[in-house]
Amino acid sequence: MIVSYTNKLNKDDYDTIVIGSGMGGMASAGILARQGQRVLVLEKHFIAGGLTHSFKRKKFEWDVGLHYIGNVHNEDHISRQTFDYITESKLRWHKIQGPYDKISLTQNGKKTEIEIGAGRESFVEALVAAFPNERRTIETYLDKVLEVHNAMNNYFAERLLPVWLGKILYPLLSKKFRSFSDQTTLEVLSQLTSNNALIEVLTTRYGNYGLPPGKSSFAMHAVVVHTYIDGANYPEGGTSEVAKNVAKVVVKYGGSFVVNADVQTILLKKNKAVGVCMANGDRIYAKRIISNAGYEVTVQKLLPLSKDALQQRKIVQGDNVKVSVGHLTLHVGLEGNAETLGLDQANHWLPPSGDHDKLMDSYLKDYSEEFPFVFISSSSTKDPKWAAKNPHISTVTVIVPASYEWFKQWQAKPWMKRGEVYERLKDHFSKRLIESLYSRFPKTKGKVRWEELSTPLTTVHFCQREKGGMYGYEHSPERFKQKWLRPASPVKGLYMVGQDFVTGGVTAALMSALLATSLILRKNMMTALPKAHLKPLETEKVEL
Repeated sequence: MIVSYTNKLNKDDYDTIVIGSGMGGMASAGILARQGQRVLVLEKHFIAGGLTHSFKRKKFEWDVGLHYIGNVHNEDHISRQTFDYITESKLRWHKIQGPYDKISLTQNGKKTEIEIGAGRESFVEALVAAFPNERRTIETYLDKVLEVHNAMNNYFAERLLPVWLGKILYPLLSKKFRSFSDQTTLEVLSQLTSNNALIEVLTTRYGNYGLPPGKSSFAMHAVVVHTYIDGANYPEGGTSEVAKNVAKVVVKYGGSFVVNADVQTILLKKNKAVGVCMANGDRIYAKRIISNAGYEVTVQKLLPLSKDALQQRKIVQGDNVKVSVGHLTLHVGLEGNAETLGLDQANHWLPPSGDHDKLMDSYLKDYSEEFPFVFISSSSTKDPKWAAKNPHISTVTVIVPASYEWFKQWQAKPWMKRGEVYERLKDHFSKRLIESLYSRFPKTKGKVRWEELSTPLTTVHFCQREKGGMYGYEHSPERFKQKWLRPASPVKGLYMVGQDFVTGGVTAALMSALLATSLILRKNMMTALPKAHLKPLETEKVEL
């Protein structure tokens, strides 16, 4: 179903061309295909799926970005309903058994282990066990998290309005959400408690959105916490099942899902997006274009110099938002099953004791400093189909943040051919990361059969992310003040989806597709999709 690019594709007519097969692009394609549109998905990488894809080395396989996801176990949740719609319910989910996050740190010489499982009560009791005098604080904290969740819909609903109407209604629709998003996570938590140890624990999982508590927006922190409050899930068969099943739907309804497809330029006619020009010079036309390449790449590299494209470029250059931090991932292949290696389904967060912001700042200035946190996850334990197919092997990923600046001198070098000095730097990190794995899971020592490290340059190469930013634009209070991060573009017929337009993560990219397709189809897909799992939505085409 997923095919490699050929010039035969430029002889077909399409309703919509989607640039990039990340979650936002895939979801847009799946929705529009089921709504009767002929869709072409063009992915530059030789593997589809963006940060939901997986890759193999010999007998081992790893995920690259989807380590867990919330809410999809609930058939009444919009996330689950969207996945069901774009895959015709073929994508199955496994709810992680037991704790889905485990936090391990040492404070004042005492080791603290906190295991977070599904449900508000489980969250509260896990924290109260470590901080018995802080029950009221923890309950109030979760109430604040819920307030942010409830305020979020109006904030993002403004993105669906015409610009002129959005300007009028923005203060009303955004007021509640902005009261939280304009504050840092640390500012809000410091109003709730003076217990720094509790604040450290509550914010340990900031790796899910990239900024420590003194810099991150509390709204972003709250959105992530709420996403997992009822538990976490993983795709049955591995993360590659996402693209595989969406592609089947796109093709079933007359479209194409294509890899090795390098889009160079978005074609404009009288300031309307009418197609794309490929790297080999092929031109493919459509009624509209959806870019999942990220805001920066879309407006700086893909758009020609039209009046409105220039306006977009001035916007992105002039506003005070930054690209999020990069990351290093050590992909480890192990001999032995989960039981013999002591692995479990949880994600493990291993921060040192201390101020998260200071630890991150020191590390980004000098990579020989202590890691601000280490994240360890095993896709082989989460996938219920793994053991039957691979009974004697396991895989683990070990992740830490990383600065693009450490690696940018090799940015012009081709992938896998960046030279000896680059490989020595990678080896420095690999040795430290493998020791972190051994420290947490001592039974893995002597069982490693494969190691491979990815850097921010890997993210640039495969995902076209500016400076290897893992989470789109960083989720600071400033980011949520930006009104120009919208799915609709000043260029008619051009829409943008992905992490830049809602928040970071797979679920947010999924929601960006609902926003964009609502504009294209001229109906609110947030309310239309809940009916889709009961009966098919009425197929229609809408000309813009």
